[in-house]
This record gives sequence, C-alpha cells and structure tokens, in this order.
Amino acid sequence: MKKKRPFRELLRPSEATLSARFSAHLRCSEASYIRAYFWLALYRINEWVFRRQHWEQFLWNQLKCEWFYVAGKCQHSGYCCQGLQLVYKGLVIRSKEEWHQVKDQDSCYDRFDPHYESGEIQHFSCRSLMPNQWCSDYENRPHFCRTYPMSQFMQEDQIHQGCGFFVHRKGIEIKTNSPGLKKRLAFVLANNRAI
Repeated sequence: MKKKRPFRELLRPSEATLSARFSAHLRCSEASYIRAYFWLALYRINEWVFRRQHWEQFLWNQLKCEWFYVAGKCQHSGYCCQGLQLVYKGLVIRSKEEWHQVKDQDSCYDRFDPHYESGEIQHFSCRSLMPNQWCSDYENRPHFCRTYPMSQFMQEDQIHQGCGFFVHRKGIEIKTNSPGLKKRLAFVLANNRAI
C-alpha cells in the first residue's frame, strides 16, 4: 500500500523535486496561456495581499517556466564553474562563517574557493575545473552542477554567456502592470539575450 505524504510536504516539496520539475518545464518550448495566467494571478494576489517574499520567488520561478525555455549545448568554456553565487538552503553564502558552516554540513562544497572583496564573499570558483575546461570530479559533482543551466537560471535569472546555452522566449505574450514583475522580466530579457 502506498504511503500518503502529509499535506504540508505537498506544499513544500524537496529542493531536488522542485529542481526536476523546473528543469522539465525549462526544456519544453510549448507554451500554456492557462498555466501562465494562473501563476500570474497568484503572483498578483501575493503582491497585493500577502506580500510573502518566498511565495513571490516561487511564483516568479513558475512564471519563468511558462515564459522561457533553455536550449543549447555545453561548449566546455568553464564559465559555469567561475563567478558562482552559491546558495545553501535558500540563502546566499556571503560570510566566512556561513561558508565554514556549509562546508561542515555538506562536503561537496569543499571543491569551491571563495573570492573576497571588503571582507565579504563576492563569488566562488570551482577547483575541479581543469585547464582543458573539463571537470576533474564529474561523477561526484554537486546537484546544482548536474542541473546547470536550469539551476543557474532559476537561481539568478540568467545563464553565463558563452557557455553554449541560451534562454528562448516561448510564444506567450502576457501584459502585466506589476512594476516588480516588469523589472524581473526586463532583467531576464536584458541579461540573457532572450531569443
């Protein structure tokens, strides 16, 4: 007999489940006006009534999946392994203390070197990147490396230029008067050369 999951777990799926769901949507070039307007309506309701930031981010990710898709092929440029912004449990790693806590909790982060500016972590680089731009520990790479470029696009709204992947617009044109949503859309279009 199949064990039922509690309702709370359905509302808060695991990071791997969300990543797989987003990856599937971001690889699909088919557009759905019904889904897009559904997520847009929820986004606007949250914007007007609840004003929950984590809901806004979740809904924005859903909208990105309806408006854009990612296609292309890895060019082995190494851009995906440099200038990284690492996130752990939804929080960007910015301080030395946070970095050491994360490394103590998850050993896969040992491969990254932080780059500091004014005492704060600005970005990370991966030590596993070899001079020929291939990964020296490919089989054991972290989950967000396995799901690149989707993980990068969902986290930062952009993909490293020159990596061989591109953001494409789906056939949906939705008009919104939300200043926050317009700003997010403009960022995606400007930073990804969305086709």
